Parts: sequence; C-alpha cells; structure tokens
Amino acid sequence: RHQLREGRIAEAAESFRRARDLRPQDFWAHFGEGLCDYRLGRYAEAVAAFRACIALAPGEAIPHYNRGLALEALG
Repeated sequence: RHQLREGRIAEAAESFRRARDLRPQDFWAHFGEGLCDYRLGRYAEAVAAFRACIALAPGEAIPHYNRGLALEALG
C-alpha cells in the first residue's frame, strides 16, 4: 500500500500480485491489484481483480463500483 500511495504503481501491482498468490482469499490483495491495474490502463485485469473481490465479499460496494469503472474504460 505504501508503494501505491507514493505513486509507484507498477511496483505496487507486483507486490499485490505476490500477496494475492500467497493468500488467494485476501480481499485487499485483489483490491489493491485491481486499483493498480486500473491506473496502469490494464482494464481487463482490473475487472478480473474486482470480480474476485466481489466473490470474496459480495456485500461490499466499492469493488462493484470499481469493476464498473473498469468495464466502462473497456468500452
């Protein structure tokens, strides 16, 4: 999260991916990865990450919103 806050998006994306690989049930690892993918213009990957968040915590609104933004960016 520190890398993301500092604007080091590509580095943060890799850190979130490693965290996700180590703990596939971690909502925040998927969410962080989705944010980074979105900011890097990797919209299909962002959609996939936010879908994982929704599967892990369907009652949370924020991944639904972010998935919508990524889908809109895809056209």
